[in-house]
Amino acid sequence: MELVNWVVRQTGADPRHVSYEQAISRSRTQVAEFTNEEKGISSEPRSDHVELRSFNGFIGKYTHSDSGYLGLKVSEIISIPFTYLVTIENFDTFVDMRAEHLPMLPMDKTLLVFRGDNKAHPRAVKKLLEQTTANRVHYGDYDSAGLRIGLKSMGKNTTLVLPDLKQIGGEKLSKLSKLSAFAKQENILQQLERQADDLPVNISSHLQLIRKHSIAVTQQSLMAHQVPLTLLST
Repeated sequence: MELVNWVVRQTGADPRHVSYEQAISRSRTQVAEFTNEEKGISSEPRSDHVELRSFNGFIGKYTHSDSGYLGLKVSEIISIPFTYLVTIENFDTFVDMRAEHLPMLPMDKTLLVFRGDNKAHPRAVKKLLEQTTANRVHYGDYDSAGLRIGLKSMGKNTTLVLPDLKQIGGEKLSKLSKLSAFAKQENILQQLERQADDLPVNISSHLQLIRKHSIAVTQQSLMAHQVPLTLLST
């Protein structure tokens, strides 16, 4: 009983009536109803919210401005009908993305999702990817790290947005590359090369090109220079 009283004095919550398991699944505002230590025993802010937008500004019953986006709970996103779910690695690419950048995807049936950082919660995106029945597409930087994210972190059967090598070659891509980024990713490239036999042939050819021409091109550069893109299954 002494321990119970101490917990009540410290947190304002009576452990005999408050379930820790329930508390950590609730928001800080909800938990603050029965404790003054809501930060310690509640879900993290944004832990169930995903930042998303569409090409035409319409997402279910919601709309956003041309340069805007929405923050919705995973449970609500799942109820919205769409065919393609595109995760985008960088935030500024996410907000700058327009239909002409990915013309191979239908304007009115595609959701664009920011993959997340230290503010937007990556775990919420992971939860969405696990629950969605839509076709999953990932668009990242064209380098070893970007390929690894698309292959390893976005789930099985994720389609990758990559330069169309039928329209642009390694020499042109190398002129857009950040050599410092390529050098930093040497270990990642070696890891992927060791797994090359387990990767689709079309992905392995991109690894070979990245190695041969020391390629590390950011999404921003891909968009700014209008690099032709294509979809490749994994």
